[in-house]
Amino acid sequence: MEMVLAIQRDNRITEMAAVDNTQVAAMIAVSLTSCFENMNLSRPMRPEQIIDLTDAIIESAGEDQLAIEDLLLFLQGLLRGKYGKMYESMDMPKFFEFFEQYREQRHKVFLDIKYEQEVRHKALGPSERSSDEFEEKEQSMRDELNRQFKAEMERKYSGNDGNA
Repeated sequence: MEMVLAIQRDNRITEMAAVDNTQVAAMIAVSLTSCFENMNLSRPMRPEQIIDLTDAIIESAGEDQLAIEDLLLFLQGLLRGKYGKMYESMDMPKFFEFFEQYREQRHKVFLDIKYEQEVRHKALGPSERSSDEFEEKEQSMRDELNRQFKAEMERKYSGNDGNA
């Protein structure tokens, strides 16, 4: 799952669909069809339902930047019974109920990785901010410009502007 989270943003479903929605929809529909056929459901989804489900997946993929690999991992888990046993049927609400479990698990992994990175960063100890030095120089330049501006204004309005 950690490798899926590292996938570049332009290789996510939403971005790929913006370039070629037909190809992305075809990849998703084929994956869904294959999964559902292997589940041996007594009432499988009809092709029209799979197309609707495909569109809904593409539409919702941007919510948490899903990649095709996310969907494939989820479908693999669905086939293996990771989200419960299914004997009868599959429909869109049931699919998204199980898919939400995957998405929540994925989000938890993301938060765990982020927490570990923060802990490692804190373990390095305090670091001097390089921006402090920059801010001091910037303030010094502002003070100098302000001083020069005031001097110019005083000279200009005191009648001593050099044109006498």
